[in-house]
Amino acid sequence: MFPNDELKTDLAHLAGLPSAAVDQFCTLAVQFLKHGANTKVFAGAASKLGVAVDVVEASVEGLCFLFSEAAKLRLTEAEFRECLAPMAWPTGLQDAMLALYLAEVDNIRLVQAELSMTLPRLHHASWRLDVQLASRSVHSMVNPLYYLELQLKDAAHPSVVLQLDYANMKHLTSVLEAALAESKTPLMKKVVRNIH
Repeated sequence: MFPNDELKTDLAHLAGLPSAAVDQFCTLAVQFLKHGANTKVFAGAASKLGVAVDVVEASVEGLCFLFSEAAKLRLTEAEFRECLAPMAWPTGLQDAMLALYLAEVDNIRLVQAELSMTLPRLHHASWRLDVQLASRSVHSMVNPLYYLELQLKDAAHPSVVLQLDYANMKHLTSVLEAALAESKTPLMKKVVRNIH
């Protein structure tokens, strides 16, 4: 569950720091999310605090994880406080972290949106059924062919045409029905809620 033991370990060092130093760590974490790691800044912060660079890096990465997960889960102020409760930090420290989270949550979500993968989305589907009833050599046969045209958004190829025989169409239908049934399960609803 969020927060886990590893996160608590990474952020344990922050409990003994003054609020100004914690504000700097939070600011570093937001900068880390936006621009990536800056080892020079980590080294400078470590020398000012008299700790190892690894401790500063672990604390900043822990704060990054905390802020990004909270933004991804769209935590409210009360829910964010609830996540900080197991850390047993002073109220002033929790208030400072909450204030920075609330100020930066929109920026964090924008960064997450830029880094996320965009998959093609179905815009329109049309189909046609062609049936060959006979030919010169065979007078009574039925050979159905399905043609599907899928128009996609956010795709390299905006239109895809599929030609399917009866067996493949039946298999495609069963796979899509199974996917639809799977999307209605509680686990899948929870996953979708966390993605958006």
